[in-house]
Amino acid sequence: MMLLIGKPPQFDEHCRPVPGQCRPETDGWQLRIFDRGREEVLAQGTYAACRALQLACAGLSADEVRVRVRELCARASGDSVRRPGPARD
Repeated sequence: MMLLIGKPPQFDEHCRPVPGQCRPETDGWQLRIFDRGREEVLAQGTYAACRALQLACAGLSADEVRVRVRELCARASGDSVRRPGPARD
């Protein structure tokens, strides 16, 4: 199991990368879990919020990580971190 933080690239209407998109204070960072060949986005928000979740889950099993992230996102104030919306295929 791996717990990683990343951000999908963003492009403008001319298909150019949006400047400053990888700054840690920007929104849209994702905490992802890779477990048994599957990838799942557990939370979205600022880099600092995702990093705090990642550190809070150190040493936990994949199932424990999912529960912990759900609990911590429910207690989070503001929009710094949230659970992702419904999955789209």
